[in-house]
Amino acid sequence: MGVDYRAARRKWGYRKFYHGKMLVQRYLWETKEEAKSAYNKFLKEEFEPLKKIPKNCLVNVVNDFIVYSAEQGRSKWRIQGLSYSFDAIIVPYFGATTPLTDIDHEWINKFVLKQKARGVKNSTIWHYVTDLKALFNYAIKHKPPLALVNPVSSADLRPIKNRKFIKPPLDPRDVERAAEVLSPSDRIYYDHLCFTGCRKDEGNRTEWQHLMLDDIANAFAVIPGTKTDDSLEIIPISQSHAENLLKWKEICPSERWVFPSCAPHSKNHGGKSYHRRRMFDTIRKKTAVAAYLNAHPSVTEAEAYEAAKVQKFSGGIKLVPKDLRDYFCNEVAANCNDPIVLMSLMRHKSLQTTTKYTRRILERMKSVVANFGSKKDSQQGIKSTVNSFKEVLREVREIRASVDELRENSGGGGQIRTVDSADMSRVL
Repeated sequence: MGVDYRAARRKWGYRKFYHGKMLVQRYLWETKEEAKSAYNKFLKEEFEPLKKIPKNCLVNVVNDFIVYSAEQGRSKWRIQGLSYSFDAIIVPYFGATTPLTDIDHEWINKFVLKQKARGVKNSTIWHYVTDLKALFNYAIKHKPPLALVNPVSSADLRPIKNRKFIKPPLDPRDVERAAEVLSPSDRIYYDHLCFTGCRKDEGNRTEWQHLMLDDIANAFAVIPGTKTDDSLEIIPISQSHAENLLKWKEICPSERWVFPSCAPHSKNHGGKSYHRRRMFDTIRKKTAVAAYLNAHPSVTEAEAYEAAKVQKFSGGIKLVPKDLRDYFCNEVAANCNDPIVLMSLMRHKSLQTTTKYTRRILERMKSVVANFGSKKDSQQGIKSTVNSFKEVLREVREIRASVDELRENSGGGGQIRTVDSADMSRVL
C-alpha cells in the first residue's frame, strides 16, 4: 500500500513507483480513508491504462532519448529543438502509444509528404527526419535494443532533396542605401560590421578595450573569436571609421560595451545585446516607405507608410548581419588580388572558403568579353579589350598561384571549420 502520512505537510496521501522511478506523489487529504480511496481511484483510472502501453512506445523512447541527449552534453538549444520537434510534430503524427517498431519507411514517406502539403520548407522537414533518424539510432544502440533497423535510411527523401536556398545577388548599393535610414546608435554598429567584416556575435561582444584608437592613422580592432580562443585576430580599421568610433565613445551609454542595447524598452538597456532584428526591420520598413514615395511623389509620408504596410513592406531592402560581412569581403576582393590578405581580414581557417569570394574577378572577365564579335568595335577597341582580358587572366593566374603556394606551405583547403561555408549561396 502506498498510502502514508507526511508529517511535514500534516496530510495523508500516496506515492507510486513505476520501473524504479517515482511516478506520482500526492498528499492532499485529512484522513487515511480519503487518501486510500483516492489511491484506489488513481490505480483504476490512471495507472492500469498506463501499464498497457508498451515500453517501446514512441513517447517513452522519445523521453528517454531526450534525457540521454542531455546527459551526453548536448546544448540546451539542441535539447529545446528536439523537444519541440517531437512534441509538436513527430509524436502527434505517429501517435504517442505507437510501438517504435511499427514505424516503417512507407509511413515516414507519408510523413514527409504530409509536411510538404502543410507548406513546410524542405530544410525544416529535413530537420524533422534527422531527429527521427537519431531517435532510431538511439533505440538500436539501446540495451536491450528497442529497434533492429532504422527505417529512415530506406525512406524516399527525394521530395525534400532541394533544400538549399539560393540568395539573390547582393547589390552593394542596397547596403549603402540602408545605412542612410538608421539612427546614430544603429549606424555605428552597422558601419562596424561593413568595415571590419565582423560577424553579428563578434560585433555585439566588442568592448572598448578591444579597440586601439590612440593613433587614428594606425587604428586596430581585436576581434574575439566566436568558436575558440585561437581564432582571435587583430585587424586594421579605416581612419574614417576610427574617427566615428571616437565620436560615438563620447555619447555611448556604456563604458564597457561598444554597441550596447539602446532600446528604451529593453531589459538589457545599456548592456550587451544579441538581438538586432529591430534594426533590420527598421531598414526594411523605412526603405519600403522611401521607395513608395519615389513612385508616388504626391502622397504624404504617413500615407506612404500605410500603403507600404498594406504591402507588408515588400519593397524594402531585406538584409541580415551575414550580408554586411559579404559586403566587406566582396569589396576587399574587388580591390585586392592576394588571397592571403583576404583570408586574414576575413579570419577564415580554410583557404577554400576565401577563394569563393573572388567571384568579382570572374564578373570583370565577363564584362571584358561581353562585346566580343560586335561589328561596332573598331580594331583599336578590340585590341584594347583583348589587352584588358589578358590583364584579368594574369590576375587570376597570380591568385591561383598564391593559393597553390599557400596550400603547400600551410595545408589549407582541408575541412572547413568556419560558419561562412554554410552560407555561400550568394557568392557562387
